[in-house]
Amino acid sequence: MTREELLKWLKRYDTEEDSYNTGLEEHLRVSFKKNTFMTKPELLQIIEWKFATNKHRKIRQLNLLKNIMEEDVRRVSSAVFSIKEDSLRVKVLMTLPSVGLAVASTVLAFYDPKDYGIYDIWSWRGLIRSKEPKGATWKHLEIFWSTLRKEAKVLGTTCRDLEKAYFKMAKDSKFIS
Repeated sequence: MTREELLKWLKRYDTEEDSYNTGLEEHLRVSFKKNTFMTKPELLQIIEWKFATNKHRKIRQLNLLKNIMEEDVRRVSSAVFSIKEDSLRVKVLMTLPSVGLAVASTVLAFYDPKDYGIYDIWSWRGLIRSKEPKGATWKHLEIFWSTLRKEAKVLGTTCRDLEKAYFKMAKDSKFIS
């Protein structure tokens, strides 16, 4: 992707994909950095945001969080935000009910957009140029972030902005459908 393509797709993402929730990412990022943890309501907001277009998955994910205690979300997220190793961050986040690779990557991308993008079928297809793997694992997320970081560095952008551009490009062009 060129710098011009990045800016084109990023602008389209910002105006077409996230217009209903403008400011949520920034609001959560500020809260995460200030408090050094995530609250249960913030995790619920992330689930609502991530699965806004997938009603059944959203309901399932939210149901998994019904019995989780606020203290558990704070404790786990506080640990995650202090860990530096990607695989350990993801592993610890995934101890929370309803947190899989997609949600873990969303939490980390909202927390640190410079180094993280959201793992999604569309962003995978755009960046990796292939269909997403069935039964995705940590290894797939590691490949995704590694590739994203290398290209973001070359383009002088954040991983999150590059991921948004690839998401929009792949989704609009039905890339590798």
